Amino acid sequence: RDMDPGILDCLVQFKTSDLVGNNPNIFFYGASYGFVSGLTLRYVHVMVDFVQHFGDLSGFDIVEIGGGFGGQSKIISDAFSVSSYTIVDIPEAVALISRFQEYFPAIKARSILLAPSQDDLGETVHGKSLDDHDFVLPSYDLCISNYAFTELDLKTRKRYWPLLKR
Repeated sequence: RDMDPGILDCLVQFKTSDLVGNNPNIFFYGASYGFVSGLTLRYVHVMVDFVQHFGDLSGFDIVEIGGGFGGQSKIISDAFSVSSYTIVDIPEAVALISRFQEYFPAIKARSILLAPSQDDLGETVHGKSLDDHDFVLPSYDLCISNYAFTELDLKTRKRYWPLLKR
């Protein structure tokens, strides 16, 4: 489908994500898009959906559950000046996100909270787990998840609900 011309103007910046990690899945998508990975295009598509539903994301405080390698946060940060972007994920993913963000200092300053490893939900990281009564998410305008929340078992999703309800 057609993208907003303003979003298309950011495509060169979006595609810098593909320069990290020796991605073998970069294909030519025609003169409008050039060489880009399908994953980057998916993150752009998701962001466009957010914009269609919520408008300009500038100034938003965003919380993402399950940030993967940080791709969605980068795409949104490329297009909008968000107030904050907090990612909640397991320690292994947070380490990957931190590594990815080393290549993009503009988003490196974004907050990252650590959630307990799913292998041992009683484990705490930096003294905090989902079960801690003082573990709170920062205030947010938009809470998102690209599949991660739905991939959690029901018990873990229920542990998130008190944190998400406002």
